[in-house]
Amino acid sequence: PSVAVPQIRKEAEKQGLAEDRIRFGTTLPKKEYLERGALADLFLDTPLVNAHTSATDILWAGVPMITTGKESMISRVAASLCLAAGRSEMVAVNLAEYAAVVGQLLQGAGNGGPSPRLQRLKRLTRHSKEHSPLFDTRLWTEHLDVSIRLAWESQLEVDRRKKGQDKGRAPSGYHVIVRPRR
Repeated sequence: PSVAVPQIRKEAEKQGLAEDRIRFGTTLPKKEYLERGALADLFLDTPLVNAHTSATDILWAGVPMITTGKESMISRVAASLCLAAGRSEMVAVNLAEYAAVVGQLLQGAGNGGPSPRLQRLKRLTRHSKEHSPLFDTRLWTEHLDVSIRLAWESQLEVDRRKKGQDKGRAPSGYHVIVRPRR
């Protein structure tokens, strides 16, 4: 929100971050939005309400994200996305670790560019786009197909029991476990 902009700029200045290194954007069409996101060196997630679609978009763009979660589901989405991308190092267990990780990633940045640690994390994040289940559409559709088939079979079983054709135990549900391709 616009009320946060002056505070963010003030804190960045206290930390020695050049003002032109922080960008605040407006709403854009999807293509330009994704292109703008790819310009970032690092995405800092908010702990109470995590990025959801924005987190997916930023990871798709190959930009590392640091996140931490709280108790509610809406505060754990970005961590789930990072883990699905195989990037557990981007998930802090609490705010103190969050600040420490960000500090380590920014340490050694110079000449307006990212630090060696952050450059490495960017390379790993780009690699995750091609080699993790998060963006493996074929794997996702295979698991969706299995889920739909299991749901259909479960419903058929319920229907048989209602008609008295089978007095056995009621179906107990099912789980589909997503694993990366080997």
